[in-house]
Amino acid sequence: MKRFIRTFIVIIASIAMCSCGEDRSSEFNELTKENQWIYNKMKEVYLWADSIKDIKQQTYFSEPSKFFSGLLYPSDKISFFADSVNKTTYGFDFSLMRDPLGIEPTKVYALVEYVEPASPAADAGLKRGMWISAIDTTEVNMGANSALTSGPAITLGIKTITYDDDNEQYIWEEYPIICLPAATEIKKSPLPIVNTINDISGKTGYIMCNNFDDEQSVADIHNALTKFSDEGVSNIVFDLRYNNSYSITNAAALAAVFAPSDKCNSVFCSLYKDATLTTKQDILLPQAAINVSDKQLYIITTEKTTGTANALIKALYNTRETSTFKVVGKMATGSEFATENFESPYWFKITPATAIIADANGELLSPTAPNYKLEEIGDYKHIYPFGNKQEHMLYNISYIIANGTLPADL
Repeated sequence: MKRFIRTFIVIIASIAMCSCGEDRSSEFNELTKENQWIYNKMKEVYLWADSIKDIKQQTYFSEPSKFFSGLLYPSDKISFFADSVNKTTYGFDFSLMRDPLGIEPTKVYALVEYVEPASPAADAGLKRGMWISAIDTTEVNMGANSALTSGPAITLGIKTITYDDDNEQYIWEEYPIICLPAATEIKKSPLPIVNTINDISGKTGYIMCNNFDDEQSVADIHNALTKFSDEGVSNIVFDLRYNNSYSITNAAALAAVFAPSDKCNSVFCSLYKDATLTTKQDILLPQAAINVSDKQLYIITTEKTTGTANALIKALYNTRETSTFKVVGKMATGSEFATENFESPYWFKITPATAIIADANGELLSPTAPNYKLEEIGDYKHIYPFGNKQEHMLYNISYIIANGTLPADL
């Protein structure tokens, strides 16, 4: 319907513009205000702004998403257009895989890896480590991504893996059917889990940080770190495996908390505001209200770790002693391009590339290989909640703390 209305408007506007002897510019401006906003913002902030050519009047009547795409530099694969409203979702992350027990090698399951608090999935009782075997009456298959991401209310067939003591083997066990409510608009929690773990290595503070783009999330991290210091925590795990932040300013603020205090006002990273690398802006490490550089720091990353989390990690490699800072997991998905999020006054937002990022040494930003390579899920038979000391990543970090290496049998 929206497309039909816009097409109708374009036809009427074209007729109006062909009328002679009248100034119809105000009508043109009203009908094209969305795309004019896009054009002006892109000319102001876009990394390849100089490549944007003058636009023909008729082009301004395009759908905003198409108009935005038409302004992009040919090799730009990271800028994007999106509705301002959050996409509807059930609120859980999952991986599709064939039977890990090998009982039915062709049978496909969806392993629940993360459940967003206060989401339809959480309200229905879905938990990390559950295995979805069916959607309504249809068995899960390798094409079930969209059906498990968003849609109407559905029922889920659930199984769990348990150990059969009598037969000394792992088996599938049926779990009551879960009724999943319809998908809703959800904003992911920046810090869904913060806790203190006690084990043989002492006290470890754990923070799962999915996003640090707003000031409140940074303040909450500061509060958690202050609490850890008061509790005598000696090790900190900063879990960024689902982090997709884009704020350079907040990344620098967090780096200042974890970096040695004498690095204050040193270069966190440099931003080149043009593709020819001639206009440089240095981002400095600010003065931090709290500093925890005396704690051993472990950062968890996966291929789902994106954006300025990479700038944070690279800065810590450049400022901390290697013996006091380790990255554990899989290599993050990185890019040397910085993006910024701009909400329009209308129904959409744009996220264009605005700069090229270089680290404090002038090297273009790229993901850093983990010190300890580790699969996120690990042993599919033992999947514990995030923040639980038996959870695969935390269990192995605890082993590293105690022994200086990963277990030999991994």
